[in-house]
This record gives sequence, C-alpha cells and structure tokens, in this order.
Amino acid sequence: MLGTLSSLVLVATLAQGPAISDVVRTRSTTATFTATTELRLVDGKIWWRPRSATASALEPWTLMPKEGVPSPPTKLAATKARLGLRGTVRKGAFDAPGRMVAIAADGQELIAVDDRHRVYATRLDRVRWSDRFTEAARAAPLKIPAGAQVALSVRRHAYVDIDGNGHAPSGEVTTLYALSADGRRVNLTDRRAGARLVGTMCLPERGAFQGVALSASASTLAVLDDGGRVYSRFADVESLGHELGTTYSWRRERRSGARATVRSLPPEPWRAQPRLPGPFAREVTVVPGPRDGAPNELRVPTDGGYYTKPLVGGAWSLVNTGVRRRDALSAAPPALRDTRPVSALEGIPWHGATTRLQGFDPVCPPAQVVVERDDERVVLELWTREGLDTLPRGRELTGALVLPTPVRGELASDLRALLGDTVVEVRVDADERRVNVRAANRTRSEPRLSFIRR
Repeated sequence: MLGTLSSLVLVATLAQGPAISDVVRTRSTTATFTATTELRLVDGKIWWRPRSATASALEPWTLMPKEGVPSPPTKLAATKARLGLRGTVRKGAFDAPGRMVAIAADGQELIAVDDRHRVYATRLDRVRWSDRFTEAARAAPLKIPAGAQVALSVRRHAYVDIDGNGHAPSGEVTTLYALSADGRRVNLTDRRAGARLVGTMCLPERGAFQGVALSASASTLAVLDDGGRVYSRFADVESLGHELGTTYSWRRERRSGARATVRSLPPEPWRAQPRLPGPFAREVTVVPGPRDGAPNELRVPTDGGYYTKPLVGGAWSLVNTGVRRRDALSAAPPALRDTRPVSALEGIPWHGATTRLQGFDPVCPPAQVVVERDDERVVLELWTREGLDTLPRGRELTGALVLPTPVRGELASDLRALLGDTVVEVRVDADERRVNVRAANRTRSEPRLSFIRR
C-alpha cells in the first residue's frame, strides 16, 4: 500500500513539471543548461534533469530540492559556516526569497534571482542554497538592477592574452554579468568580490551597441541586438587587468621564462559575428564546452530551430528541431546611434606643444592625446583599465600612454626622448572638470599632462 501511495505521489509531482519536454538547446532567463544538467524556471519554481543529447534518453523533470526555490541549508551546513569551515551561508538567518524570476548556470554553479532582484547561489552537484553570491562569511547580499538580464560564467581553463601568452586561472574564476534593462551597459562581478557589481564593461562600438540579450560560459560573453548583430568577447576580472597580485603590462610582446606570468593588456576586444540570416528570437547562447572547457559555439533561436556557428570563423547555419518560437521576428531597422557622450578637452601646453584629449571615456578606452607643434601632429593612445568603479570624487585609473612606433618626424623624436620609451605606464585622475595624466613611476617626471573641460 505504501509503495502504491509513493508511486501516486511521484506521478502527481511529475505531472506538474514543465510542459516542454524537448532538449534545452538555447539559454534564456527561464531555461538554461550546462554540460551535465538542464534547468527551467516555470511559475517561479526551478525544475531540473540530467542533460541528454537525444529526446529518446530524456529523464523526467523534477523540482530542484526541496521546493523548487532557494531554501535554508541544513543545520550542519549553517554550523560549518558559523565556525568558518567550508559552508554556504554567513552568520544569521537565511533570507527566504520572493518569487524567482531568472536563472543562469555554468559549470556546476547556478544562480537564481527573485522579484526583489536578490541573487541566490548553489552548486548543482551539491545543492545547498546560499543567500549570498560570495562564500565570504560576512558578505552583503548581491542585488542586480531592476530589469537587468544575468549570465553566469565559470572558468577553470587557461586563457591566452592579446599577444598569445597563456595564463592559468588563479583558482576557479566565477563571474556574474548583468545587461541593463536599456541594453546600454554590462556590469560584472567576481565571486571573490561578490557583494556588489564592481565594474562596467564597454559594449561594442564604443558603447553605441544596444543589447537585448547576453549569454556567457567560461568567461566568454556574447551580446545580441535587435538588428540581428552578435558580438562575442573573452572578458573577466583577470583578463580585464584587475586580478590582485598579478603583474600586467601594456607592452605588446610574447614572453617566456620568468616573464611568462606577465599578462598583456589591453584585453581581447569585441569580435563582430556575421549578421543573422533570418528572423530570430531575442536570445543568444554561448554553448558550454565539454566538462567546463572553452566554449566553441554560438546559438540563436528561430521558429522551428536555431541558428548556430563556430565561435571563431564560419557562418550561421540552421538546425531544425521542430520547436515553435512565435517570438521569432525579423531584424529591426537600424536605430540612430546614441553613442556615449565624449568630447575634446583642451590641454595645458606641454614642452612647447599644444595638447588635446579626444574620446576620453573611462569605460571605453582608448582615448587619443593629440600633440601639435608648428606643422607637426602626433597622436598618442591613452589606455586605461576597463571596468573600474566610479570613485566618490571621480575616477582614479591606471593605464598607459602609447606612442605609435611608425610615427616619424622631429616632434615624434622629441616625444620619444621626453617619454624615454614608446610605452609609459600612467595614472589618470579624472573628475567633472579636469583629467590629469602622470607617470605611474615616481622616479619618472614625464608625462605630466592636464586637460580641462571648458
């Protein structure tokens, strides 16, 4: 009798599962997958099952323990956290979520966002929910902006910097990305920072791109706009130049020996993908690599299937699945570009030359320092590290002033002698009125530039 009753309960539970039984092939705010698991968010509850490549091998959906929403850990796990052992919550009571409105997963990590914009986190292979994104015992809750889309990335493999130098990760690199409701910015945070979104990434076309969807896996990020354009990029705290205890250099070179650990900047830029060939749903997927390896495929759903292409090279091709997507629409006409506001700042004369700062945007480097004397004109690149916070009194940035090596002429020779090199590391202080550029090395007197907002 007991066995019969248990069977009836199981059948009733499964009957309440998601109506869609197809393999989850693309990611969205309500459906996602990893190399091992499929997840769906239905009526505010999380359902899951093991991932399968074929419909014939699909297992039934079940509520993610216990009730399909983040729940407090066991007393044992909470005690471990209070004792400073490996736990999942900080001291104090678990903050029960509201209705869940979004999920994102990668590797063995899952996050869920409730209707208060709070982020909850757990592992898929060891379900113990935390009401904090970070594991730090005293961390504050992480909230994302209202209406933002989230993506989660877990990277364990090495990455190659812009000069081809390989670098192993410093532990597991877990990154949360948030695309703002207006599609104008991508904020990010690292699991080790965790309590707040710590940086702002520059979107393609120096911020003119307006995204409608994003996806991430293993630190590879993709964004899609209404015009059917997709851009992809490798970007996390390490590659953007913000990893503490790590040495970065703006000098572009391949390195070996003792210098092999030095990481080149700037980070990898956005890579434009071919425009989508037909109507599409406003979702994009970076397909996770096998067992947390580097991803190598992009997908965008359409009615009856999805478009797919290699992450690098190739063209979009259509895979028919028979899954209807009534939200697949044609590309919208190009909108008038509303670029980030930048302006030219007049500089104080510098060693007999006039100076001007063009295109200075701390979120979207580089800017240009135009130096003119007599009939000669030299343009230097001013790079800053992308993704820093706005400080209470403006921005304090680190970067480099780069003199292009092919430049010839008397002014270029004088600048090279003045700077002592073609690449000089600098500090940049910026506020509403002024931008100051000075050498980061205190023993170096140059450059010392100042630009004023008129």
